[in-house]
Amino acid sequence: MEKSLLEQALEYAEFGYFIFPCRNRYGGRVLSKNGKWIELNPKQPLIKNGVLSATRDLKQIGNWWKKWPNAMIGTNLGMSNRFVIDIDNHKVNGLDNWHSLGISDEGAQHVMTPSGGLHLYFSGQGRASTNSKLGIDTRGGSSYTLLPNSYIEDLDGSKKSYVALDDMFIEPKEVTEEIFEKLGLVRKVNPNRGNYISNLTISEELQRAKKTLYRLPNFYGIDYMRWVECGMALRKFGEDGMNVWIEWSQFVYEKEGRVPVDRGELEYKWSTLKEIENGITIATLYGFAKEEKKIFQ
Repeated sequence: MEKSLLEQALEYAEFGYFIFPCRNRYGGRVLSKNGKWIELNPKQPLIKNGVLSATRDLKQIGNWWKKWPNAMIGTNLGMSNRFVIDIDNHKVNGLDNWHSLGISDEGAQHVMTPSGGLHLYFSGQGRASTNSKLGIDTRGGSSYTLLPNSYIEDLDGSKKSYVALDDMFIEPKEVTEEIFEKLGLVRKVNPNRGNYISNLTISEELQRAKKTLYRLPNFYGIDYMRWVECGMALRKFGEDGMNVWIEWSQFVYEKEGRVPVDRGELEYKWSTLKEIENGITIATLYGFAKEEKKIFQ
């Protein structure tokens, strides 16, 4: 018996994907706050804050799919530690262009899209980009994709699905520097933000880092990768650093009026940071503050 979208959404969340519901149908429109009509189309988030409210909370997911049982299963890629190559095979022959780059996609998870394109899922972090000439986009950070078995219902009632060609419940290959180089992308920008030498004790340094966090703007809503990098910067403080990062993250959610995040979810995210540190140090955190002219003296 075929599983419901709710059952599949729960399975994805239990595996580690942070998910949220998206529209699966064309038709209708809503009036925006500025008085303009917005057409409603598939793939649009169904909830406030969209991708930023993605979660692994099974109760919340159950409530969403109870309200929208046919919703497409969206996933926040950065939160799920996924990077996706989006190959368009509709307007241009993106598949030929991808193969011409000579990049191996062995070990990636392949997903056919409703339009005949291809999504390649990798583990790891990277920023979203668009290359309409090649027909090859990338998705990562606070961007999202729709997971397999989600489907679009056309106006005539026909359905077109995202189809997994590989097992989505294993860890895919880590995205490589070769991919970023051949696509002409920059994976991260100056992650260390310079050298930093401190005469403070560990406890004093942690207090300084904590005060700096609360002086930052809401990076979680603006740039997911910076939120992650703030966590990486606190890894050296162990469990105490984790507690500071979690408290700050929950403060940000409350301030923004978003769906509350369970501490267990944040602890899980913290446990993944050690695998994607990429040279991030406490200097990174202080560098963010300087960038925003909120220098901590």
